[in-house]
Amino acid sequence: MDGLRLTPEMVDRYTAQGSWGATLLHDYLARHAAERPQREAVVSPARGSEERARLTWRQLGAEVERAAGGMRALGLGTGDVVSIQLPNWYEYLVLALATSRIGGVINGITPIYRQYELRFILERTASKLMVIPAEFRGFDYVGMVRGLRNELPSLRHVVVVGSEPAVGAGFMSYDELLARSPSEADGTTPGIDANDVVQIAFTSGTTGEPKGAMHTHNTLRATGQGLIDQLELQPEQVNLVVSPVGHQTGFLWGLLISLMLGGKMVFCPRWDPVQVVEEIAREGVTTIAGATPFLRDLTYAPNLTPEKVATLRTFITAGAPIPPIVVRDGSARLGKIHAGWGMTEYGLVTALAASDPQEKAEISDGRALPWAEVRVQDADGHLSGPGEEGDLQIRGPGLFVGYYKRPDFNDASFTEDGFLKTGDRAYLDAEGFLRIAGRTKDIIIRGGENIPVVEIEALLYAHPRIQDVAIVAMPDERLGERACAYVVLKPGAGGIDLQEITSFLLGHQVAKQKLPERLELIDVLPRTITGKVQKFQLREDIKQRLAP
Repeated sequence: MDGLRLTPEMVDRYTAQGSWGATLLHDYLARHAAERPQREAVVSPARGSEERARLTWRQLGAEVERAAGGMRALGLGTGDVVSIQLPNWYEYLVLALATSRIGGVINGITPIYRQYELRFILERTASKLMVIPAEFRGFDYVGMVRGLRNELPSLRHVVVVGSEPAVGAGFMSYDELLARSPSEADGTTPGIDANDVVQIAFTSGTTGEPKGAMHTHNTLRATGQGLIDQLELQPEQVNLVVSPVGHQTGFLWGLLISLMLGGKMVFCPRWDPVQVVEEIAREGVTTIAGATPFLRDLTYAPNLTPEKVATLRTFITAGAPIPPIVVRDGSARLGKIHAGWGMTEYGLVTALAASDPQEKAEISDGRALPWAEVRVQDADGHLSGPGEEGDLQIRGPGLFVGYYKRPDFNDASFTEDGFLKTGDRAYLDAEGFLRIAGRTKDIIIRGGENIPVVEIEALLYAHPRIQDVAIVAMPDERLGERACAYVVLKPGAGGIDLQEITSFLLGHQVAKQKLPERLELIDVLPRTITGKVQKFQLREDIKQRLAP
C-alpha cells in the first residue's frame, strides 16, 4: 500500500521477539466459537433498535461467516477498503471481522462525522463498501451518503443497518448483505498474512489534516497483548464498550481486547452515566475504558452505589490528563483507575500496571507496555534525565506501519532509528513512569520561560466551581506569549473572575509566572471524541478576540 514503511528487518526483529506471529484478527473468533460456543459473547442493541441482541460465540461466528460471504458476493476481496460508520452496535464487530476474513481493510468512521469528513476519508481510501446506520441521534445517514455518491466513484455499495430493504438504488440493508452469502461457507481468502494491513485508522484531528494510520494484524495484536499483560486482564471479563468503536480507543479496548480474551462485550451506543450504572449492575460489568470525561461523569453519577458497581474492577482512561481528585474519588467508588496514554498510531503505549500503586495515576500516565519503547529527548537530541521535560518519541511492535498515501508524512514523522515523533511534550520519572506535559504546539513560552500547562490545569480542576479548563498561549508583543485560561463552570456555579482564579492558584504556592493572565468563560471546550481538547481552536479563538 502507498505509504507503507514495513521492512523485512522489522518483521524479523519483532517475530524473534515474540510480539509478532501468524494470528489473524478473525482467528480469535474461530478459536472461541470452537472452544466456548455457548458462552455469551455480545450484548447489544439489535439492528439499531432498542431491543437487545445476545449472541454466543458460535452465533457470532456464524453471522461473521454470512457477512464475509455477502462481501465476497459483492466482489470484495484482498486489499479492498470497507468503511464502517456505525455507533457502538454489535454489527460493527461482525463487519470488521468479516472484512478481516476476506483480506480487506477496516476503516472505522465515527458517527459524528458528516459530509466534509466523509468526502475526505472515502476519497483517500477509495472505499468500495460503506456501512451506515439508517438513523442515529435523529440524523439521516442515508440522505447524507446519497448526496455524496456522485463524488465518490469508487464507492460501489452502501449497507444500511436498521432500515427496511427499500432504501433506494445503490443501497441495501444489513439483512440483504447477509442473505447474499452462499449457503456453503467458502473459507478465508487465501494468502492473508499477519503483516498485511488490516486497518486504516484516521487521526481525530487535534492539529490539522487527519492522517490515515495503517495497522496490520500484528501491530494491533501486539498492542492488545501488551495491554492484557500490563493490566493482568482475564478471559472472564465483561467489558462495557462506551468509547466509540469507530475510533482507535474503542476499537482497541472495546473490540480487540475482548476478542483476544474471549470475554463478553456489552455495547453502549449512548453515554448516559445514570443508565451506565444500571447497565453495570445488570450485566456484571468488570472493565470499562473511556476518556477522562467518562470517568468523571460515572464517578459522580447520582444513582451510583457500591452494590450497583460491585463487579467493576478496572477503569482505564486515556486521552486527557486525569485531575487527581477524580482519580481519588473514582478509585474509592469504582475500582482501580488505570491512567494511560496512546495515540491512533500506537493504540496504547503506557498504562498503570495492575501491580502499580493507585497514587501513580494522579501524577503519571503509567509506564510502557511490554515491548513498547519510550524516550524523551531535549532540543539537541539528547536523552532527557528523570523529571526533565522534552519531546516524546515511541517505537515498538504496536506502532503503525505508515500513513496511507502520505509518504511525506512518514518522512517528517520518524527519526532515523525508527522512533515516531509524537508531537507531545513529556517527562519520565526515575521509575520509568511517563507524564504528558502537553502538545509541542501547546507550550507557552512567556518571556523565554516555559509554562507547564498541564500542572496548572490540574490544579484548576480542583476548584469547587470549575468543571472543565484548558490553558493556551495568546500572542503578546512584549513577552511573545501569555497564558489564557478557558473555563467551563459547573451548573449553578454562578460566576468567577480572573482574580479569584489567580488567588486560588497562589494558595497552592504556584509561581506568579505560571498564572493565567486572561480568562474566557465558555459553555463547552472543543474536544475530539476521545476527550482531547482541540486547543488549536482555542488558540485561533483568542487570536480573533485580541485582533484590533
